[in-house]
Amino acid sequence: MLGDSITEWGIWNQLLEQTSIYNQGISGNTTQDILNRINYIDLDLKQVFLMIGINDILSGYELEYIQKNYIEIVQILQNKCCKIILQSTLYVGRELPQEVNDAVEKLNIYIKKYAEENNLTYLDINEILAPNKYLEENYTLDGVHLSEKAYIEWSSIIKNYL
Repeated sequence: MLGDSITEWGIWNQLLEQTSIYNQGISGNTTQDILNRINYIDLDLKQVFLMIGINDILSGYELEYIQKNYIEIVQILQNKCCKIILQSTLYVGRELPQEVNDAVEKLNIYIKKYAEENNLTYLDINEILAPNKYLEENYTLDGVHLSEKAYIEWSSIIKNYL
């Protein structure tokens, strides 16, 4: 599991009922932060579930910059290890500016298209947690971070890909 605090806060070994899950979510991480640390991650892995981008958007980075970094992360992972599962960047709650969700939508369109063009698996976690293009209140603690119920829903999606 590779990403930011949204990934970090998941108790993945318990949620996925496996002891071999390696959680590499770090609070505050952007795509550039993952690029800075990717060579220090144990890449002797079977799969990587990647979710990243919301901190870039919240920090005001341009979409092109985020996309470039995202693709570089994926390419490094492809060259060094395993099967990569791309997961949608999650929408945020209604209480945050609509521009954030507009940027999330554009990023996800790009990620999905990239996945299709490169024969990668793309999981749209937003279909469950944010079906109306904003993170549902019962799935969030603060408009960005997830509730326990959201992690249960998310893990039920990815269990099918383990």
